[in-house]
Amino acid sequence: MPQSTMASLKGICGLSAAVNQVKLDPHFTSGAEIGTLNFSGTGTVTLTTAQNIAGTIKTKSQSGSYSVNADGRSGTIDLSVSGGPVLGFLIVAGGQELRFINTGTASSTTGLVDSVEVGQCDF
Repeated sequence: MPQSTMASLKGICGLSAAVNQVKLDPHFTSGAEIGTLNFSGTGTVTLTTAQNIAGTIKTKSQSGSYSVNADGRSGTIDLSVSGGPVLGFLIVAGGQELRFINTGTASSTTGLVDSVEVGQCDF
C-alpha cells in the first residue's frame, strides 16, 4: 500500500458513520450520519454531514485540522475547535478509504466519550 502524506490526502470523500451519543438522560442514543470530508492537502479539513439521532435529523458543518503520522497509514482529524470530535483514522484500500473512530477526551460528567463515531470515508 502506498504511504500517504498530508499533501497527498487531498480531495473530497463521502462518509457514512454510526453515531452513539452518551448523555445523562437518556443514557445512550444511537444514530447514523452521512456526509463529506474535504481535505485541503495543507492540513485543513471541513466536515459536512446530516445526522439522524433517534429520529431527529440535523445538519452540521465543522472545520479543523488533520495530520498524517510518519507511518503514512494513520493520522488524526481534529474538529474540536468548531465543537466537533477528534478522530483517529487509518488509510486503507490503497489510499482510497479512511476508517475512523472518535478518540476525543471523556466527559467529566459521564466519564465516557460523549459521542462515538465509527465509519469510513471513500475517495
